[in-house]
Amino acid sequence: MIEHARIIEAAAARAMLQHRRETAVDALAAAFRACAAPAWQACGDAAEVEMRNEAHRLMDFFEAALVSYGNEPLVRYLLWLRQVLSARQAAPDAVPYCLDQLEQVFADAASASARAALFATLREVQYALRWHRSARDWRVHSPPNGGDYLAFEAALLAGDCRQARQLFQRSLDHLAHPVAVAVDLLQPALYSIGCQWQNNQISVAQEHRATAIVEALLATLPLSPAAADAPTALLALAPGNRHGVGLRVVADAFARAGWQTRTLPAGSTLPAIIDAVAQDMPRVLALSAAMAHHLLSTRLLFARLRRLHGVRAPLLLLGGLAVAEYPDIAARQEGILFCPDLRMLGRCLPRLDKVA
Repeated sequence: MIEHARIIEAAAARAMLQHRRETAVDALAAAFRACAAPAWQACGDAAEVEMRNEAHRLMDFFEAALVSYGNEPLVRYLLWLRQVLSARQAAPDAVPYCLDQLEQVFADAASASARAALFATLREVQYALRWHRSARDWRVHSPPNGGDYLAFEAALLAGDCRQARQLFQRSLDHLAHPVAVAVDLLQPALYSIGCQWQNNQISVAQEHRATAIVEALLATLPLSPAAADAPTALLALAPGNRHGVGLRVVADAFARAGWQTRTLPAGSTLPAIIDAVAQDMPRVLALSAAMAHHLLSTRLLFARLRRLHGVRAPLLLLGGLAVAEYPDIAARQEGILFCPDLRMLGRCLPRLDKVA
């Protein structure tokens, strides 16, 4: 009974949040503006766009907290945001001030249960922020050949394309299979670089440069041709996710297992993915989620596909860093195969054709 009431309360809160989302974004953008240093305010339209983008991101994490009944993703994000704002010399109480503005947006919510759920989340998060001085130190579990991945990571961060290419080729010569290279070299290096960005230890420019080098290396690998009657796998990023370098490796893994593959471009919307499924009717739809709120968009997508296609809906495969970081949120989606990393995908592939 308590769990049922909690679900109803969370649903009402989410509906209220979505109804007033733009009002909340306006209030948050204004709060960011009020707390920003004069030099940042002087950046004009560019600063305004970034403030609104950050406001939308905050609301995404807020919604994820409501739906998952867990505040950890939201707290992590706010701790990171506090560090970023501090680096930009914003007012020291910028994050609490932003959360206060959110309370005002929802203060007159008609639904008492929605208001209670929204306020409970905000106050629990504010309490957590008072007890944390900095964001959690994100770390990556090292693969067996940790020395190789650490050297590769160093080359990526230094922008040393030649060294990165040599290490990539050496690993490819040793392991022979690109997916094995991705598991032991590419994925841990990129995860580590992403974690360093999350900890404000490197710049976004360094992260983007590292990703570009890896994409260039992957582009040199030929995809294996599949038989005309081979099953089809459709690959896409979860709506809102733009971290797509891993999809190239996933596509290669499917192709080498005898599948035909089609990869949708980054930025594909939920309707675009639904249309692609209707057009191709793939045996498998594989989506990659990088952050907690991406798991919400996949839940909506999978529910719509089941309503539209029933038993003819494709087998749904969900992977990415968000599945590994937030397994409890991911597990709330029933009837889905989870592959949090490329190593698990390698284990699943031989059985997928039989299951599908």
